[in-house]
Amino acid sequence: MIRRVVVIGAGMGGLTAALRLAQQGLSVRIIEARSEAGGLASVFEKEGLVFDAGPYILLDRPGLEWAFRSLGLELSDHVTLRRIEDVYEVQSSQGSVHFYADEKRTAAELDAQWPGSGRQYERFVSEMRATHKQLSPLLHVSRPGPASLFRNQAFTRIPFLLSSLGSVLARANLPQPVVEAIAIWTQIAGQRIEEAPSPLAFVPALIHSVGAFYPVKGIGSIPQTLTRIATTAGVEFQYDTAVRSIVSENGRVRGVETNQDELVPADAIVSNYSGIGTYFVMLEDTTAPP
Repeated sequence: MIRRVVVIGAGMGGLTAALRLAQQGLSVRIIEARSEAGGLASVFEKEGLVFDAGPYILLDRPGLEWAFRSLGLELSDHVTLRRIEDVYEVQSSQGSVHFYADEKRTAAELDAQWPGSGRQYERFVSEMRATHKQLSPLLHVSRPGPASLFRNQAFTRIPFLLSSLGSVLARANLPQPVVEAIAIWTQIAGQRIEEAPSPLAFVPALIHSVGAFYPVKGIGSIPQTLTRIATTAGVEFQYDTAVRSIVSENGRVRGVETNQDELVPADAIVSNYSGIGTYFVMLEDTTAPP
């Protein structure tokens, strides 16, 4: 019987998993290598000013609301969001690309610099909006597989999913400065446009539909809120501690070994680390149980 669970990493996934498990009566401890929770959504302070360490706008408000409701919470009760009308601008020697919440305004400014590009941009946004509508239900499935693609005829989007962001934008026939402005988000992950996943092409469609938002107290307020709620629910947090390995015996988990030479016992492990890292760095035995 599972009673004790160790969650590796206090990113958004680790926080929500820990809270959900604690709500079901399990004893949960989160082990985080850094000094605070949040992962990519964490913050840092410099000379009295607080900065977002990763993403600084929220493009999937419905998804975040769904995640909070899955935990029995209402997002609006804990986080105040402000809609962004003037979203972002990218300047280059070839021109300035400005993205507004208003799609028509965005297209008009593009058209003023590159005649004909406004209509191409609206066509691209329309296609991405339709693609997102078909694929977004997969975000609410625990283990989406090939069968899931046949719901809402999402299988027709398989070529899109197998494409890179670069190839999707190449087919849009947009001016190069516009392509580079849409793809600027790849710099957060340190990827080249040819390597970046195709769903990054959804960014303009999301800006012009569900909208772009910013939490009044910063992106970091979201994991901070979940941390407070998880603590109240009984989740233990162990910071400044890295997990060195997942200890197993006879196909069963015994716990985790930390960089402090501590064995933390557990009946189950939930990893908020990368899948490849979990299996090939932390696990010595990856044999499937009988």
